[in-house]
Amino acid sequence: MAELAKFIQAEMDKREMSQRQFAKFIKVSPSAVNQHVSETTREDGDPSLAFLRALSRGVGVPLPRLLAIAFPEIKEELGFPTKDDLSDDEYRLLIAYRDWDLSAAAKLFADRATALVQEALGQDAIDAIIKKARS
Repeated sequence: MAELAKFIQAEMDKREMSQRQFAKFIKVSPSAVNQHVSETTREDGDPSLAFLRALSRGVGVPLPRLLAIAFPEIKEELGFPTKDDLSDDEYRLLIAYRDWDLSAAAKLFADRATALVQEALGQDAIDAIIKKARS
């Protein structure tokens, strides 16, 4: 549950909202937000699906991603790759995208695309294309 609490706190911080304001924003009770931020959840210890759906709609994060945050043990069942399934470049790109660091994601994507083109065509062919484009 610590990851869900961190996620909610980060969303509140990003919007500069108190727990009460955030609860109103995602249309849940203030006590629901408080119990998930302070990690004093329901008796069974899990967030309700209704809470996760409200959070998903409110902050614009897909419900499967919130399920993966709230229940990391089912990430694979939800189809989320693990770090072991990805190359280092793929992992860094996903982390940049997840953190909405689009400039870093774009740079990683451009670097990888450039490397693939260089590998496929060779530097001489790329130089010829650039020279032709500039003339």
